[in-house]
Amino acid sequence: MAGDDENLVPIHKILPVSQDNSYEKKLENGKNKQRLRLPSKMFDRSQISIWSILKQFIGKELSKIAMPAALCEPLSFLQRISENVYYSDLLNKAADLSISPDPCKRLEYISAFAVSSISNNIDRLSKPFNPLLGETYELTRDDLGFRIVSEQVSHHPPVTAFHTESTIPNNWKYYGTVNPKMKFWGKSIEIQPKGTLTLELNKLNEVYTWQTVTCCVHNIIVGKLWFEYYGTMEIVCHQTGYKAILNFKPYSWSNKELHKVEGFIYDKKKNKVRALYGYWTHCIYSCDPKEYDNYVKTNKKLPMVEVDQYFNEISTSSPNASFINNKHIHSESDLASLNNSNLNQTNNLDQNLVTENNRKLPSKKSEPAFNRALSLNAPSQLELTELWRAVPRPSYAADYFHFGYFTMSLNEMKEGFENILAPTDSRYRSDVKELEMGNLDGATREKIKLEEKQRESRKNRKDEFVPKWFQLKKHQYSSEETYFFNNKYWSRDFKDCPDIYIKE
Repeated sequence: MAGDDENLVPIHKILPVSQDNSYEKKLENGKNKQRLRLPSKMFDRSQISIWSILKQFIGKELSKIAMPAALCEPLSFLQRISENVYYSDLLNKAADLSISPDPCKRLEYISAFAVSSISNNIDRLSKPFNPLLGETYELTRDDLGFRIVSEQVSHHPPVTAFHTESTIPNNWKYYGTVNPKMKFWGKSIEIQPKGTLTLELNKLNEVYTWQTVTCCVHNIIVGKLWFEYYGTMEIVCHQTGYKAILNFKPYSWSNKELHKVEGFIYDKKKNKVRALYGYWTHCIYSCDPKEYDNYVKTNKKLPMVEVDQYFNEISTSSPNASFINNKHIHSESDLASLNNSNLNQTNNLDQNLVTENNRKLPSKKSEPAFNRALSLNAPSQLELTELWRAVPRPSYAADYFHFGYFTMSLNEMKEGFENILAPTDSRYRSDVKELEMGNLDGATREKIKLEEKQRESRKNRKDEFVPKWFQLKKHQYSSEETYFFNNKYWSRDFKDCPDIYIKE
């Protein structure tokens, strides 16, 4: 609450990344060991002209076009979808009546989850490999409390279906169908991930649906590449009538704000019951809606530029940047020690200036502007509840496609995996393996071979392709045709899986 020392977040207590490695040691040595780096650093792209590759596709639908491996990161799109549930602890909180006893509180955490699901995308300007028809990916993370299965169920148009469920029995399930639309407009690329996302809280018999917002990549021809999300996200609970409406604000030259999210939760009578505020890259807070409206009305002319420059700088120039303070909401217990270590290090710094990579960040003079922006510090200002805060990326993320710790492990083939994975799993993709090893020529060669095999299979296929793990049905609430999980995957009967890869 405002005035409580635990909630104070002055600018000198915020560092983009920690130099403490306790979190890394925990991941390396814990029960769920994860690799912390890719096998090889990212290849040099300084001589690659994106414009020379994309100029022939102006106005076209890019999701149907095979892009060169030079524009890719070493992940399949199926693997990248798994990043959306990294902060699944927020869903556990929404499903726990002792934490979220009322529909408003549940919607607060679900809204935070919906925002957090795109936070891993910051600085990720490479595209994932297009999935092959019938390709699958599974990931079980008992330490994070979820397991996910995804399948490429259609090639033209490209459609991916995924199903995630809590490892706590009868807790929640989150699923959806993603039909990404990408268009190149000359100076920018617009990505619209079409499809309804659904969350079911099993014990409460509540169903929530929403669609994500548009992403736009700027400066394709000249200048520094950067991207933003914009649009309106409406999250509806179909049983209680409560809804959250979140506005992802586009960058504006007039207010200089980037990555900002604002919105409200409404009850079934359409009354505002909670305000939501933050940045999709870093954090989300909630507060009283009347106080928030009054605050915005009173302080709309306060200077925000220094703060926005700070967000802009660490978000688009510093790939390893994330906020750290002493009140993380993330459930992994090791983060607490990481945060405390950060604070101890930070307190030994010159409180008038924080630098990162020799780049000057806001000085103590910027602190009032920061406090006005997030309304955290003065007793007369808003009383905020922090719902979510991003986990920091490693300091070396820029060398590895800007991957975070979680993402580094997504293509890892652990001992014993070959005995349990479906033969269609993304980890078997030879082009992704080659790119992971830093071999761009090899990745290009393998990508071409896989695409040629897919075309040959399509030519020889007598019947229409039928997904193995998902079934197309009409969605009860959106009235869309949606792929639903048939619950057969975990029996691991893989004998009839399609042959989509090149056998070595």
